[in-house]
Amino acid sequence: MWKIDTGKETILALMKPYHHAIISMILKSRTALTTGDLHTKLNAEGFIISRASVINYCKLLAANDVISFEEASGKGGIHREYSKIMSWESILEFMHMQVLERMTFVFPGSKYLNDVAGLLSK
Repeated sequence: MWKIDTGKETILALMKPYHHAIISMILKSRTALTTGDLHTKLNAEGFIISRASVINYCKLLAANDVISFEEASGKGGIHREYSKIMSWESILEFMHMQVLERMTFVFPGSKYLNDVAGLLSK
């Protein structure tokens, strides 16, 4: 789910700027947001991306229990309304664990990675 871009710093090393913006919008919102809401807000902030990209990223986050959704019906049929279930701290911890788990899978003989993953899982 997360790819490391070693040319970037901070959280942007693990996610695209618009991914960060989507998560931030959902975390800051007091109400659930649809992908249409998110797409409109992203465009207003200067992110020119397709609504399909927003839909796909929200589905990915929901499938990994980073955000939750409820289905609602309205004009145009059934849609999903996304809301937060994790804090930023929990999301960062989740991302960290996924990166470490993947690295221990890719480099199974690495004693260092196995030791670090073991410490963090306690």
